[in-house]
Amino acid sequence: MLEIRRTYCGLCHPRCGVRLHIENGRAVKVEGDPDHPISRGCLCARGEFLVEHLHHPARLNFPLKRTGDRGANEWRQVSWDQALDEVAEKLAALRDRHGPETLAFTHGTKRTYHWDGRRFYNLFGSPNLCGANNVCMCPTHAVEFATYGGFAMGELRRTKCVVLWGHAPSESNPILSFPEIVSAKGEGARLIVIDPRRIPEAELADLWLQIRPGTDLALMLGWLRLILEEGLYDRDFVASWTVGFEDLRAAVADYTPEKVAAITWLTREQVVESARCYATTKPAVITWGFGLDKQGVNATQAARARCLLRAITGNLDVPGGEALGWAEPIGNIIGDAEMELNEALRREQLAERVLRAARVSAL
Repeated sequence: MLEIRRTYCGLCHPRCGVRLHIENGRAVKVEGDPDHPISRGCLCARGEFLVEHLHHPARLNFPLKRTGDRGANEWRQVSWDQALDEVAEKLAALRDRHGPETLAFTHGTKRTYHWDGRRFYNLFGSPNLCGANNVCMCPTHAVEFATYGGFAMGELRRTKCVVLWGHAPSESNPILSFPEIVSAKGEGARLIVIDPRRIPEAELADLWLQIRPGTDLALMLGWLRLILEEGLYDRDFVASWTVGFEDLRAAVADYTPEKVAAITWLTREQVVESARCYATTKPAVITWGFGLDKQGVNATQAARARCLLRAITGNLDVPGGEALGWAEPIGNIIGDAEMELNEALRREQLAERVLRAARVSAL
């Protein structure tokens, strides 16, 4: 008996809609769901191999306990109850003997550290979580929440200007973001691509800035200076929602178009034209991309400068601009912050966690 169930692919963040073909209780085929409002029937290569992933003979579906020496690859299957009980007993013994901070956890990039992991560690009493976030969204997340209370998500379908800064969605997000950018471009939106590589997006761009690798922050500071110098900022937004505006003006004063051009290997005209284009074409979006977060010593400051560009041009929380959709709970949905139970940790532990994050971001 064949049955088709509508579900989603859980192998990465977008959760594209799929139609799963079930035959005698076993998944036998997967295809994109054309009625899904976001992915609209598209699937990437990873999603197309969903059935093979599900039924792969080497997939681990039950707990195994080592029976031989470490490295001997000798195991036996045990029940979930036994596995959970043994792990819980060992963790409790370690906590009783050495204290809860004896336990530390490291993770990958947004695959294994959602609210459930944090909730467990907070209840266990350990603030010791770390991972590879410094190369995947951590500088951006930390800075954006500190600057304006949430992670900004550009509304690509309604924007009039898209800035792809170190971001190649034709490769990294071909199902969601890239089609939206192509659609926006078809509706007349301006496209600025800032990337040292001649990526496919550069061929579509109104302006392609083939920037010297690692100098993006200098260009951002140059944009900020020009926008302030020429009065292209949103005066109402600045007056109502910002602090330290004159300090910002002083901080970017040295980044003239000539200096920025010399640093970035761009021309003066490219620096000026791109800044004016972004500031005067509203609403506008600067998308998040790996390129900025992977810059090492400049990653945090580049994230800060991007925040400032969005803010002073009045592109925050406006239709077609940058929506702070993650800043507050939506409807009856319980957010990560509430699920994590961060209040279960002692105040001094929470403070230490913040200090550790600051030290990492400063490296």
